[in-house]
Amino acid sequence: MRSDLPKVLHPLAGFPLIHHVLRTAAALGPERTVVVLGHGAERVRPVVERSAPDAAVVVQEPQLGTGHAVQVGLDAVPERGTPLVLYGDTPLLRVSTLARLLEVHRSEGAALTLLAIRPVDPGAYGRIVLDDAGRPSAIVEARHVPPELLASNLCNSGVLAAEIDVLRRLLPRIRPHPQKGEYYLTDLVALARAEGLGVAMVEADAEEGLGANSQAELADLEARVQARLRHAAMERGVILPAPGTVHFALDTEVAPGARIEPYVVFGPGVRVGEGAVVRSFSHLEGAEVAAGAEVGPFARLRPGARIG
Repeated sequence: MRSDLPKVLHPLAGFPLIHHVLRTAAALGPERTVVVLGHGAERVRPVVERSAPDAAVVVQEPQLGTGHAVQVGLDAVPERGTPLVLYGDTPLLRVSTLARLLEVHRSEGAALTLLAIRPVDPGAYGRIVLDDAGRPSAIVEARHVPPELLASNLCNSGVLAAEIDVLRRLLPRIRPHPQKGEYYLTDLVALARAEGLGVAMVEADAEEGLGANSQAELADLEARVQARLRHAAMERGVILPAPGTVHFALDTEVAPGARIEPYVVFGPGVRVGEGAVVRSFSHLEGAEVAAGAEVGPFARLRPGARIG
C-alpha cells in the first residue's frame, strides 16, 4: 500500500476495511467473533473494539502465516461449532454468500468447505486442485503453482468453514514452507483428504474475493462499493439523477422519495428524510436532513447539524 497505515485501516466508503468485514460477520449472528491481529495491532485494536465491542482480540506474534494465525485464535473459540475464517482486507463478501457456504458445509457434512472464485486474472491466487469426482483435493499457493495448473482459474478466496475438532487436530500437523517459514492454512485441504474427510466447495462471484494491496486496488474496491450502495439506494426508491456522481458512506441512510442531486458527498453518520432534497456540490457528515427539507447547493453540513 506504500503507507504507514495498517492495510485493514485504509478507508472504504468512510469506514476502515476491517469494519466492513466485521459488519458482514455480525450479520450472520455468530456465537463468538475472534479477531487475530498482526502488523500494527496496537492501532487496529481500538478500531476493532469500536466496530465489534464483543469480539475477542488475539495478537499473532510473530506472524508466521495464515495457518499459524488460525491456530493462535483457537483458544478464544468455543469448544464446539463451525468457525468461519475471514480476512480483514476482503470487504466485498456478501452475507448471502457466507450463509450459503455454511449451509452447504452443514448439508454435506463436510469437514472443510472452501469459497472458490474464478477471477479474470488468477495470477495472484492459489489454485484449487480437484479430484476425479470434482471435489477439492489440495490448494496450491500462487507462488508454487506448477505449469500444468497455470491455465486454471478455479481459485481459493481464502474463506473457509471448518469443524472446530478438525482444526484442532490438523492445524498442528501443518509444516512451515521452506521459502518463507510460514504455515499455510491452505495445507488443511490435503491433510483432511489424506484422513478421508470430506471437503466441499462453493463458488462465489469473483468480486467477493477482491482485496487491496495497492492504492489502485483500493480505489477499485471503492468504485465497486459505491456502485452497490447507489444501486441499493435506488432500489429503495431514492432519486439519483446522476448516480455515478454521488458518494455514499457505508452507513448513509436516505429515505425513499428523497432526491440527491449530482456531486454530493456523504461522510459517516448522515440521515436524509423522505422527500428531502440535497442539491449539488454538497458535503454532509454526521448530519440529519429532515423529511421534506432542502439543503444546498454548495452546502457543508458538519457533525451535529440538523436541517428541517
